[in-house]
Order: sequence, then C-alpha cells, then structure tokens
Amino acid sequence: MLTRREIQIKLLRKLNELCEKADVKYVLHGHGAFLAYFGEPIENLASLEVMMCQGDAEKVADLLDDDDFYFEDFRTNPKFDKHFMMLGYKDSLDLKKKEVDFRKSRHIENNCIRINIRFIEHPARKGTGKKLKFKRRLWKLRYLDLETNHLWYLNYSKKALNGFYHITGNNRSINRRYNVKKENFSIWTWDEIKNYPLVKIAGTKAIEPNLFDEIIEKDIEGIPAYIFKDFNRYAEFYYGKEWRDKKWKGPTGFTSSIINWEEFSNDPEIQESLDKMQILYEEIYSRSPIAKRHKTVIRDMKRHVKQSGRVIHTREEFIGQKEEILKLYANKNLEELTLILNPLIGAQKHGIRVGYTFSVDEDIDEILDWYLRETDRKELADKIKKQRIDI
Repeated sequence: MLTRREIQIKLLRKLNELCEKADVKYVLHGHGAFLAYFGEPIENLASLEVMMCQGDAEKVADLLDDDDFYFEDFRTNPKFDKHFMMLGYKDSLDLKKKEVDFRKSRHIENNCIRINIRFIEHPARKGTGKKLKFKRRLWKLRYLDLETNHLWYLNYSKKALNGFYHITGNNRSINRRYNVKKENFSIWTWDEIKNYPLVKIAGTKAIEPNLFDEIIEKDIEGIPAYIFKDFNRYAEFYYGKEWRDKKWKGPTGFTSSIINWEEFSNDPEIQESLDKMQILYEEIYSRSPIAKRHKTVIRDMKRHVKQSGRVIHTREEFIGQKEEILKLYANKNLEELTLILNPLIGAQKHGIRVGYTFSVDEDIDEILDWYLRETDRKELADKIKKQRIDI
C-alpha cells in the first residue's frame, strides 16, 4: 500500500505527463502552490489543487490510458454538476468527516485521493445569475436520493422532473446542461484567458487576467510544478495580506490508503449506518421550517437591539453636523452633501431591512428627503418616510 504522500506525488507526476503530451498549461492552487513557493515537500497535504481551462482539462482527460488513474467530471458522471474535474488514484480512499454522507450530498462516484482541477472561468453575464441558479437547483433535484417520505414533496417534484427529461430525451438534457455551463462560464484554452476583463476559479471572486500572463516552474519532490510568477499578488488576492503567516500543511482525511475506496463503499455495515444517518437527516430537515421560524424571531430581536444603538449614535453625529448640512443645502451643493449624508442613508437602509426608520431632526429629515429625490432615489425616500417611527 502507498501512503497519502506517495499517491499525491504519483498524481502530480501523471498530471505533468499528460499536460506535456497535450501541450497545455496549469498552475498550482491552494496549499500545493505554497509548498512549491516555499520549496517544502508534500507531507499530510490536505489536497492537491490546480487551475486549468476547461477545454485544456478535457483534452488532458481524453489522453489518459492508465487503469490506475481515473478522471471524473460532468461528462463521465452527470450527477457531478461542478465547475471542476478530478484526477484520482483508484486504489485509495480519501473521506473527510464532513463528507461522510457522500452519496447524498456530493454525488461523487469515487472518493479516492485525487487532484482537484479547478476551471478558470469568466463571470456569468449580468442579469443571468438567478436563471442559472434555478437551472442548477433543478439539476440537483434530478439526483436527490431520499430514504423516507418526510420530504414527499421533493420526491414528487423529482419524479415529475425526471419524467419530463425522459420524454424529451435524457442524453439531450445532459448535453444541454453541459452546454449551458460551457456557454455561460467556460474559458476553453489558456490563450483565451486574456480576452476577458475578469476571470475566476470555480466560483471564487474575479481577478484581472494579466495574472495568468507569466508562470514559472518550481520543484515538488523532484517533479516540475507551476505557479504564478507574481505569486505575492495571487496569494494576497485569494488568502489575504497575512498569507505568509498561515500554516500551509496539516493532516486531513486518512493519512494513507490502508483501505481502498472499493472496500469501503461495499462494506454492508457502513452502508447501513449511512442509510440510517440519511433517515435522521431527512427527519431533521423536514422540521427545519419550525426551527427557522423561531430563529427568525430571535434574529429580529437582535437586529432591533443593534438598530436602536445605531439610531442613538447616528442622531448625535448628524445633529453635531447640522449647521454644515444647512449651509450645503442652502448652496445646493450635492457633491459635498453626498459625502456627509451617505452614512445616514446607510443607517436608514439598514433600518428598512429591520422594519423601521428613524428621525434625526426635522430639518435634516427634510434635507435628506430632498437630496434623495434630487438624486433620482424617490422610491428610497418614500420608504424612509413611510417606515419612520418615533424612537
């Protein structure tokens, strides 16, 4: 049997071999990138992650001809509706405690030690976010696996949805889902990255594409690996300015593959326990609306307490600036009024979310109302006026 470290080295070596054969680029992401940057060996590494463009990754996957490894993505497993691909080593097991309910939550076919290949993507077009989220929820519903009838309405919805896909053609629906993701997010090759104003990695925040212009080779355990040349910019953007002070190694999951995935997934005792865990989860989830209602009451009470403190502070602050505000209003100086009134507007917006707004002083209230209407925010002015209470 191989240790976790030895398997991760085999995976990295295989990825390099395939990328060289396909003539495509990648860069290390996360913990592996920092180990390469600091010149440290792989030891109890949480996970190996790289960034690649989707077309490049699929090109690499199509070249694999080694039975010890596998690729898993949406093409090989339509349940795996993610924005990344996995290169795994078959004779291994990697299962974190939080992923123990693997069949129900993640829909991964093989929980083996692996490299996660995060796709480099462009942000979705403005105005398409809600529609794309709705389509993703529908797709997840197709593969929902329930053990009880506590969530009967989801079971009926799932059956109706799958019936529709069966009538229209299952392969057609899979191809359509694949193309929706490809058209709305995918950057196909590394050379195309520069064509977009912003890019992101598997749903993270977006960054300017010139970060990807230059990559450099580093050595991990005698294997060439690649990181950004401007590594400080990458590290600060994704991990904060204090990235050098963080610990970039730590044990997670199993430290070796004494048990492999096939043995684990076929163990009847484990399967029975997972089924019972799922039943308990469904019972809890079915009662969550009741718990949510009580949590909402407590949350609203906390918001009211915070808002009352905000009212006192804001009122004192703006009454202290009243003379200056009156002068700016007399001169109709919108630019300076904007700077002064923005904190008050923010406090009133927060008040609208809580359920009420407040008065500072009769003159300042009138000036705020006039300012909002002058700057084409009549709807906000009306809401503030309508929800204002004496406090």
